[in-house]
Amino acid sequence: YLRDNDEELQPLRFLFVPYRPSTLYFESFEMYRRISFIGLLPLLSSHPDRRATIGVFLSLCSLELFRNFEPFMSESTNLLAYIAQYAVLLTFVAALVLNAGIADGGCHH
Repeated sequence: YLRDNDEELQPLRFLFVPYRPSTLYFESFEMYRRISFIGLLPLLSSHPDRRATIGVFLSLCSLELFRNFEPFMSESTNLLAYIAQYAVLLTFVAALVLNAGIADGGCHH
């Protein structure tokens, strides 16, 4: 790829080497995704069940993006990223179940 031979890009290679050339922007998406989960999600609602619901929605969106784009050069890295997205989704689903009281057989709002 041309990007691999450009000497001016050498200091920035760590940002794009893992990604296919068609998905160079994915590192930016990944940064915003992380900021959304860590910084934005706690600010959206003071209710844990609402935060968990929003987390499930955001997790489903990012899971779908990872599945559709397969941004990494390595298929094993794409698979690992996809599995990691499922882990995030299951974490939010578990939080939703616990906060909604479904695990206790009732609702304790």
